[in-house]
Amino acid sequence: MLRDLAILAVLAISPTISWIANKEFLLEQKTVYELLRYIDQPEVSGDGSYYELGMSYEIEKNIENYNDEECVRSFLARYKKGMQPRGKVFSPFYSELLGEAIDLFRVFLNAKDFETLNKTAAWARIHMNEGMFAYSFSIAVIHHKATRFIRVPALHEIQPHLFFSETVIKRAQEIMWRNDISSSHISPKGYSVIPATYGIRRNTKNYNFDEEEQRLNYFRNDVSLAEAMHYAHLLRPFWLGSLEISDDVLAAWPPRGETFLWWQMHTLALYNMERLSNNLEAIKEFDWNYPLPYGHYPNASYPNGCQFPSRKKRSRIPNHLFPLLQKVRDLESRLSSALDTERVMDTDGESRETYKQAYVELLGNILEGNADSINLPFYGTYYVLAKHILGCAPRPKTKHTPCPSTLDHFALGHRDPMYWSLTQRIVNIYHDFSSHLCTYVYEELVHEDVVIQSVEVEPIFTYFEDVDYLVSTGLKVPNGRDEPVVKVRQCRLNHLPYRYNITVKSAKVTSVWVRVFLGPKYDFNQMELSISENYKNFLLLNVFTVNLENGTFTIQRNSTQDYTAVPEDMSGDSFYEKVTRSLRDINDTFEMPWYLYTLKLRNSIPKGRIDGLPLRLFVYIGSPIDEFIHTHLPLRKSITFPLDRPLTVDPARLPNAYFKDVKIYHTERSKIKHKTRETN
Repeated sequence: MLRDLAILAVLAISPTISWIANKEFLLEQKTVYELLRYIDQPEVSGDGSYYELGMSYEIEKNIENYNDEECVRSFLARYKKGMQPRGKVFSPFYSELLGEAIDLFRVFLNAKDFETLNKTAAWARIHMNEGMFAYSFSIAVIHHKATRFIRVPALHEIQPHLFFSETVIKRAQEIMWRNDISSSHISPKGYSVIPATYGIRRNTKNYNFDEEEQRLNYFRNDVSLAEAMHYAHLLRPFWLGSLEISDDVLAAWPPRGETFLWWQMHTLALYNMERLSNNLEAIKEFDWNYPLPYGHYPNASYPNGCQFPSRKKRSRIPNHLFPLLQKVRDLESRLSSALDTERVMDTDGESRETYKQAYVELLGNILEGNADSINLPFYGTYYVLAKHILGCAPRPKTKHTPCPSTLDHFALGHRDPMYWSLTQRIVNIYHDFSSHLCTYVYEELVHEDVVIQSVEVEPIFTYFEDVDYLVSTGLKVPNGRDEPVVKVRQCRLNHLPYRYNITVKSAKVTSVWVRVFLGPKYDFNQMELSISENYKNFLLLNVFTVNLENGTFTIQRNSTQDYTAVPEDMSGDSFYEKVTRSLRDINDTFEMPWYLYTLKLRNSIPKGRIDGLPLRLFVYIGSPIDEFIHTHLPLRKSITFPLDRPLTVDPARLPNAYFKDVKIYHTERSKIKHKTRETN
């Protein structure tokens, strides 16, 4: 209990924590990892005990071990009628499959203790569809009280076929089955390495692709970014109501609707700066009545051989999706009407005024179409429905044979350029809404006791580096053995740590909140951008509290202290080895890292250019009176305050605001070894 309270206290101000894990916790952590390895081959499970346990366990005979017996009976009735078979593809974007996954999740969530959860998972690992099991069990682990703060493996370690081309997966599988290392490299640590590209299609003539758009493949195919999007969904599944979401996990986060909108704005701002880094024009908008501006070729396949659907540039929405297309048009019309009339309709038929700051949460819930929407039957699941339509997946021959597009997976949607066109549409709806809110006046923005005198930033350098991703735990192995270890090596963007100093003068001893934003200085045509319009293109780099003394004070920060991002996770094989070693040796203590699932530090900075991408750092210091970032405290400002609304006050008039020009330089890793910096 004390440990939990300490964790929650830290979570209120930081997205990263760690503690010394006890043996009971480590054993449960080891169990979760083993249950999610080799999910398409359930007989392979460590010492084999999970298979025996799953084969012998009967849920119905142990129904008294679940909190909601009726929920369990409902699932068993559905299971006996027939659910998605093993070997078929799963996606939560198909309503019937999602319904089955939710029923399975509720069985997991209602397990009274870890022992029951373990037995239920062992059973489901054998009898349920692999993808559905991994999806439902992962969400249950995050939200079940018995598995509080236990980590689930990275998605690429569970289902590597989602992230790498079929050629790479085939080569990895050959190594697993034949121990054929002729097509791989052996790392100094003894594992096999397979090189992989970002799936760039060399001959794109038949698909009418934009060659220029392929410059962004390093970003769209970034595994860490994909998994951040996946786990953002697992933390708050759109179909799960707030009362069922673990408050322990989300204590430090804003409400879900605001979080959804912030995530869309944050990733879009980063993506737009990546486009500027590669001299690409603004994102193309789309109209449901006209051909889609972007094509997409995933160059990957599911384990059952089904190819990820491709889409040519200038494709139209297929005929079989027309009923859904009409539905999404109706939803957009209802939302547009709500914004025009300044009223939304609740489930009782009552209308509510919308243009208040408190209704940012309401708007976010409506756009995501989550379980907390003010009127889900009326406003629908817009976000999920729109992504499913834009993916243009073929009509399933039967309910058990879908072939989902990349947009039909929360982890993969950002690979498709149409994802970003949809994200831009959602963000534009929010900014249209925010433009009707009362703009901040000078008195709301100024902090008379604090003056920012200067901001100094070290030059920022980005580079590409090779990173190895574990895939063997998601492939089939012969004779039940769980070796060799195979990893896929892919190039990814990173940046050197950098420092920045903020010199402030305070008229008294006070506590303040500091927000640091990063945004473009020029548009694609090299026209300087005004903050009155450009405010929406800034992303939040950091937010923190500082105690100031009377006089001049220098706030020293470095990029590793970014509030919105966390360090890179340890590879699954290394993490599993540390856990098992600590269990064997009573003298070996394991400091258990736990991060809120979010962006990695290396994803927080755009690529930049060789000659330097000109950007602006915006620093704002605010009063702490009504600032605290916590879900349940009153008078909380938006996390992106004051850039959450059109900025009509010239920041130059504010003593507590400061713009600093910065440049991001992209270069080769070998050329910046001498620039490597230590961080405090």
